[in-house]
Amino acid sequence: MYWAERLDGTYEIIDGQQRTISIAQYVTNEFSIRDRSFHNLTPEEKNHIEERVMTGVRRCRFAPSGGADLRRVVSELNLLGYCCDLLIADAAWFVPQSRRRLLVVASSGLSESGTVTGRSGLMAADPLRPAALQQWTDRNRDLGVAFRDLAPPRSTGACLGGIVEALPEDDPRWWTAVEMASFDETLVEHHRHLLCSRSLFGEPRWFSAHHRSRGGPILWVLRSDRIAGCLTAARGGSNRAGAVRVGSDGHKARWLTGREPARLQGAAETFDVSMLADNQARQCLGDAVCVPVIEWPARAVLRSQPGTPPARREPCADGTPTAAFSDS
Repeated sequence: MYWAERLDGTYEIIDGQQRTISIAQYVTNEFSIRDRSFHNLTPEEKNHIEERVMTGVRRCRFAPSGGADLRRVVSELNLLGYCCDLLIADAAWFVPQSRRRLLVVASSGLSESGTVTGRSGLMAADPLRPAALQQWTDRNRDLGVAFRDLAPPRSTGACLGGIVEALPEDDPRWWTAVEMASFDETLVEHHRHLLCSRSLFGEPRWFSAHHRSRGGPILWVLRSDRIAGCLTAARGGSNRAGAVRVGSDGHKARWLTGREPARLQGAAETFDVSMLADNQARQCLGDAVCVPVIEWPARAVLRSQPGTPPARREPCADGTPTAAFSDS
């Protein structure tokens, strides 16, 4: 979790808002985990949370403003002896979720020889380093930035239908007729027509829907690319993710189950979410890091280091992969 220190001595949460809220709610006994609330933990367990978890928050002294925050991060890493590579990675390469993130890969003693840098002009179009990122690098030529010659991974082409759980038709998590009527009524108009045309499909298809309010009327919006939007830890209904199944028999909708956001974040099937209610799992995983988005550059960087064998993650004991990851 990252907090930025304000000039008045207070703090602003930069990253990890939901994790901070969840920890605070747990220590004030608003929920329990496996029937254990904070108040009935042992003194040693309470001390572990209060002294090690609550004080383990990392504070950072930067604010997002026109790339100045990125400059400060790279500059500080340079002062520590690290040269930085900058990458834009999208979870959609690995899992059916649109989630683009800027990654800073810092390497100690990395020579700029053999790398492609932004200091001698802009490179050709590169999915890992779009024009805006290259232009930022060109404006900050005094920094130690070196672009490795890396190829983006091949997209797995995963669709939302590949990660949804097969719920029985009478499962109470499917929305009721009243809830579906409200959904249809508040769906953006051109998306309503879209659903009608897709009802001609013989094979059921899945689409992601987002519930948005943003100070105005509540509206539902569908994604036509058959992947989920960026998961969030939103509470109270705003920007919550739903799943819509469309087929020849019409359409049905529901919220994501607890297992589905884990899959969208690339977590292994052995990752246990059984102790959480679906809404708790959505909150915890909504602000998490997508596993393969971190795995891929880590492996790619290791491969680019001379004499370093590529690391591979073995499958689970039951043969299932440890994440929805394309090793390309």
